[in-house]
Amino acid sequence: MHYKTFSKSFEYKFKERKSLFVCRGENVVSENCALECLNIFRKKYFDSKRVVYSYSILDGTVRFNSDGEPRGTAGEQVLNVINNESLKNVIIMVARYFGGILLGASRLAKTYNEASKNVVEGCGIRILSLCVLFVINVKYSFLDNFLNLVSKFGAKIICSDYGENVVFKCACLKEKFSEFCGSYCDIFFEKMEFDLVGENYF
Repeated sequence: MHYKTFSKSFEYKFKERKSLFVCRGENVVSENCALECLNIFRKKYFDSKRVVYSYSILDGTVRFNSDGEPRGTAGEQVLNVINNESLKNVIIMVARYFGGILLGASRLAKTYNEASKNVVEGCGIRILSLCVLFVINVKYSFLDNFLNLVSKFGAKIICSDYGENVVFKCACLKEKFSEFCGSYCDIFFEKMEFDLVGENYF
């Protein structure tokens, strides 16, 4: 399983007909995390007239809020950008300081939409994949071949501890893990003994 998310946080400001817009995108891992980010953003820009946002979580939770902007012009526009990019575990927030000139529904919708697209571009997109995490004890005589096996399957070594043997904590794509174990047996002529840590996205 894979999903697309932001590579980094990003914030920028721009003016549209004297209204100042402050836009920010962040990675989040849960709805609670999204709400914490939103709370910090609101406190930072407490004097803004509106704080519009939308977030999408990997567990299927999706929310948006237009904070009083006309229907269809704000939060929905932010969510549309998130959905069009198939992003998960992200939040986009936009604070608006009213400049005294009404933008009109069409222009307002376009402004929030383009602001959200610029946030996505500024944050960048990366793809995370579901991996099996495991710890394995590798003999020094097996080391080179084991590292080659890790490279062949695109697995990741998260950390290592060199002692009597080498203890690796690794992450391997879930859909390739059974094949990884089978290849280990073929190379080393013994069953792959490991401690399963769990699953996570990398």
